[in-house]
Amino acid sequence: MRKETTKKRKRISKAERERMKLILTGGMAIIVLLVIIILGVFVFGSCGTDYTKTDMNTVYVLKDGKIVSTDLETFDEKKYSQEELESYVAGIIDTYNKENGEDSMKQKSLSIEENAAKLVLEYANADVYEAVNGIEFFVGSVEEANKAGYTFTEEINFAKLVDGKAVAAVPSDFADNADYKVIVIKSNTKVVVPGEICFVSTGNIAKVGDDYVVIKDGSELLIEGSSIGTESGTELGTEIEGAVGEDEVEGGDGEIIFDFGDEPEKETASDSEVLTYIIYK
Repeated sequence: MRKETTKKRKRISKAERERMKLILTGGMAIIVLLVIIILGVFVFGSCGTDYTKTDMNTVYVLKDGKIVSTDLETFDEKKYSQEELESYVAGIIDTYNKENGEDSMKQKSLSIEENAAKLVLEYANADVYEAVNGIEFFVGSVEEANKAGYTFTEEINFAKLVDGKAVAAVPSDFADNADYKVIVIKSNTKVVVPGEICFVSTGNIAKVGDDYVVIKDGSELLIEGSSIGTESGTELGTEIEGAVGEDEVEGGDGEIIFDFGDEPEKETASDSEVLTYIIYK
């Protein structure tokens, strides 16, 4: 009698253990899934760029070659509705994609607030952005830029960015380095690059950060100026008025100085007569 009871207990105990194992296994799977979801939110979600968080027209160059633009324009809500604007933009995108490929461009977001419209568009590459916006724009290697007709000559003033300072540079400082990428653009806008900016042409540069430049007519990045403060840890310089004459310069490496000249009528006007070169890696 005792043996049967013992055997029965063993069988029940084994069944309970198997059931417990299944419960624990299922529970662990749920826990692992929750951890993956949480990590996804914090790791992957935090890496995403919010293209609406800008107060000026901005062009983002992505690592995969795509281009994202954020355009800000005044919008009279008394004359037009958001639905009309959305329909207009959708029509432009649809027409272009039918002629050039379905993934050529797409709308990421469109918002209207306080008579201002903010439109975020994604382009398949720099060529599409150039064609749609009528703005001269190139992204590639120095070698590819040369083949496209962009020459890096001594007539273009370049500056090398080192520890918050602008040091005089020449094209040979970067032309033979395959690690560098080049952006060439003729527009007054903010450009964000997928890396660290190493060299820039000095004409029309209003502000420089670790990974962005602000292009503005009448600005000049001086490479032999006196020291100025910074707005944040990531910016190399801040806007100031007036130029520093050569007689005020002791020589050697100077920090970034901006000489604006006359203020343009529109801060983010797209028209520009100057090609801006941005070299990054």
